Amino acid sequence: MALGRSGVGTRVDIPHEPGEWMAFQRLSALELETRTAAGGDLATDAWDTMTAGDRFTLALRWLAECLVGWSYPEPVSEETRVRLDAPTLLWAYIAAVKHNFIAETPEEKKSASPSSIVTSTTTTAFPRPEPGPSA
Repeated sequence: MALGRSGVGTRVDIPHEPGEWMAFQRLSALELETRTAAGGDLATDAWDTMTAGDRFTLALRWLAECLVGWSYPEPVSEETRVRLDAPTLLWAYIAAVKHNFIAETPEEKKSASPSSIVTSTTTTAFPRPEPGPSA
């Protein structure tokens, strides 16, 4: 049995920043239900109609709950999370959501490759996150 909110995260390499990584923790099922029901984070198709600013706000909300470490020299804090560049912030949001909703196979755990999350972080289009489980 895996419990959410362990404070210990799974390290994921940042594909567009060689040598850099972030660590994400899983939230409990109750926390995930609250996040998706209250904010519509993943329960609606609102992502397609959100402004870039709304997407950044959503990403920062998730990272405040899930991001527990990174390879950058500064510690993870509210102040440092808001200083992430746009491609990294949106990649981290998608990685956090995927980490919370999709069970990893032993092969994925071994490689820890998020290449299937975002195919390109240099494009101006924002990738649509993978949806969570439907009710």
